[in-house]
Amino acid sequence: MSSQLLTIEKLRKQKVYTKFQKRKYDYISIPEIRLEGKWLEKPGFTQGEKIVIQQEINKLTIMVLK
Repeated sequence: MSSQLLTIEKLRKQKVYTKFQKRKYDYISIPEIRLEGKWLEKPGFTQGEKIVIQQEINKLTIMVLK
């Protein structure tokens, strides 16, 4: 984590949901994370922009692709 202190405004608690995807003969469950809301505009995420997601163990970093 960076040396910058995280304020409660910058922290959001979310749930990892279960989503079911149809396969050829049955369904499987996969994890799903939903991010939506006006709060996404403040850090620079606007509608129609492309993003890149960097993955590490127990951590996802989402960035606007410029």
